[in-house]
Amino acid sequence: MSPRRAQAPLRLERAGELSPELRAAFRSGDLSWVQAHSLVPVLELEHSQPWRAAWVAHAAEISVRRLEDDV
Repeated sequence: MSPRRAQAPLRLERAGELSPELRAAFRSGDLSWVQAHSLVPVLELEHSQPWRAAWVAHAAEISVRRLEDDV
């Protein structure tokens, strides 16, 4: 396993601290690992607080490729 792949769950856990919606969606299976990981750069922005829940809801409704384009 590559070091980058090993660090990915930690990155998601930290992002889950910023966005409880992300954590809940990932743990419930509404978001795949790839979808959740794709959202991390947007959710880590300090001015993203008002839109975090909307991003998570948006990610659950679209394909991974489209999500990566949107992010």
